[in-house]
Amino acid sequence: MVSLSFNQILTGPAQAYSQLSAKRVFWSVIGFDLIVVLLTVYLEMTTPLQFFKEGYPMTWLSAFHLGLCGWTSWLAFKVRLPEAAKQNWKYWLKNRSNPSYIWLIMAIGFLFLAVDELVMLHELMDLVIHWVFQIQESPLTDRLDDFIVLGYGAVAVATLFMYWAEVKQYRIALPFLIMAMTCVFLMVLFDAITNQNDIVPLIFGGDSDKIYNNFKLFEEGLKIWAEGFFLLAFFFSYKKALTFSKTTEPTE
Repeated sequence: MVSLSFNQILTGPAQAYSQLSAKRVFWSVIGFDLIVVLLTVYLEMTTPLQFFKEGYPMTWLSAFHLGLCGWTSWLAFKVRLPEAAKQNWKYWLKNRSNPSYIWLIMAIGFLFLAVDELVMLHELMDLVIHWVFQIQESPLTDRLDDFIVLGYGAVAVATLFMYWAEVKQYRIALPFLIMAMTCVFLMVLFDAITNQNDIVPLIFGGDSDKIYNNFKLFEEGLKIWAEGFFLLAFFFSYKKALTFSKTTEPTE
């Protein structure tokens, strides 16, 4: 009986992935996300907020995006530090100051976000915080999960700056990172506004249900686009890392 490791199983897909051209991936991601979002918005006109509900198709698409971002980051880490990629978490912690470890951190972070998207960890954290500190739920505290997501973004930005020595080598990916982070913060803004249907009527008055539903669509659409831009940033960085590996190997 032949025993295959997880890495061996993914070797074939990884090799095929590395052969894809950046241009092809760019148009595939942009085209696919555009078609999916427009189609979903069209379908939402007849069944408002059905396809964007937690656990529905768009949740799985979002988790797939995030998981692919994590895998792409792991591949970049393996290219930059192939020996380190074979080590365990103790070794990684000891050598975490190496700038190329940004790819390992991003891989772990985005795989966590994929799980979060599927099981709604940030909303669970919201409930736990309310229970532990005996906080009375209010329209403000009910938006705690939005602040948690905002915290994810803040940690990501801080991490990028901490490992800037590595990140700055991938200038081709920076526009995608900027667009992704812009979408993330706009997404959090719309999510906070639509957490409950209280702010929208206050701003627009009267029957604002349609505006509320449109804001929800904007929020979910921005999430998909943010993930698409992150994926492009990581893939372009991965392709750049492959060119680095042919010329020089970073020290561990």
